[in-house]
Amino acid sequence: MSDVTLPAPEESGGTAAETKIFADIGGLLDFYARKTPTAPALLAPGRPVLNYGALGEVTRDLVRTLRRLGMTPADRIAV
Repeated sequence: MSDVTLPAPEESGGTAAETKIFADIGGLLDFYARKTPTAPALLAPGRPVLNYGALGEVTRDLVRTLRRLGMTPADRIAV
């Protein structure tokens, strides 16, 4: 379960499904990767812009790798 507090759907104008999507950072990134894949997601001096589509792909690859290594959604990983 996420410790992110979200506004109720009626307060945000969103639906219950949208509120669930944004319950964690992965859901938020996936939403923007599908909705605006060419929009900039990460900017850093001297580095190329990483857009939401590319960030979504990198994130999905990382999740697949972690699952192959035996990690589950309940596991905590230090970065």
